[in-house]
Amino acid sequence: MENNNLLELDLEQTRKKIIDFIRKYTADLNKQGAVVGLSGGIDSALVLKLCAEALGPENVIAVMMPERDSGDQNLIDAKNQAAVLNRYIQALPSYFFYKKQHS
Repeated sequence: MENNNLLELDLEQTRKKIIDFIRKYTADLNKQGAVVGLSGGIDSALVLKLCAEALGPENVIAVMMPERDSGDQNLIDAKNQAAVLNRYIQALPSYFFYKKQHS
C-alpha cells in the first residue's frame, strides 16, 4: 500500500536513490568526480557527504566560498566537514565568480 504521509521517509532507500542519481548523472556527463561548494551549513555538508559516497571521496573536491558576511563559525564548520572526508579544501571568495561592476 502506498504511503501518503510525505513526512514518513525510508531514509536508507532515499539515500540510495540520491547516490544512484549522482552516479548516473555524473556518468551521463562522462565525468568522474564533482566539485562541491561548502558554506559551513547543513545543505552543503550533506551534498559533500552524498557525493563522496556516490563517487568516492578521492573524486570530490570541496571549495569554500564564503560571503563577506559569512561568520567565522561557518568557515570552521566547512573546514571540518571537508576534513571528516579527508578532502582537500580550497577557499575562494565568492566575488571571484562574479564580474566586477563599475560605478
